[in-house]
Amino acid sequence: MDNFQAFSTRLSEFYIAVEFYQKKITFERVEIDFQQEYKRKFFLSVAADSLRSSLDILSKSIAWFFDIENKDTVGFAFKSFLEPVKNFSHPIFEYGNLIYKSEPYEIVKNYRDTQKHSGLEKNEFKLTAISANINCTEPINCLEIEKAIVELFHMILKLSEICVAEFLKTKKGCDSPNDKICKVNEKGNLALE
Repeated sequence: MDNFQAFSTRLSEFYIAVEFYQKKITFERVEIDFQQEYKRKFFLSVAADSLRSSLDILSKSIAWFFDIENKDTVGFAFKSFLEPVKNFSHPIFEYGNLIYKSEPYEIVKNYRDTQKHSGLEKNEFKLTAISANINCTEPINCLEIEKAIVELFHMILKLSEICVAEFLKTKKGCDSPNDKICKVNEKGNLALE
């Protein structure tokens, strides 16, 4: 349950970003303040990163609860997460798959991946002996990303509710095929079955 708690805690950064957009937080430099557009993109990145990270952590908590074989390496990479979950919880699998195939998930994932790995608004220039190729990026559509972030947030909350309902169906956790059963034999020693 530590992972589930970490999932909940990781959402705190999302709430901070929301409060910035609601003008409940002031974010400024003492000297030469940031441009407003930078602030908007900064908190957009904070919100997107928080959601994707919390989704990764939630998937880890599910994998640990059900004692999935690849629980140490799973993030919310759907090939490594959703397929084994199908064997333990059809509701989690169905809703997780719905998230994976959703437009909000795709928009937030692409935005975060670009921001983390490729660099935002990066222009590419290639020159060969025969030709030149310039690729200018499209400006970031902040409204589209903001809308996707809010929709994904609601989907993540719904997934967490489904997880809690599924977790509560068991008394002390999932019966794992990796569980070892030990009994005390007639000599008073522990023996594996």
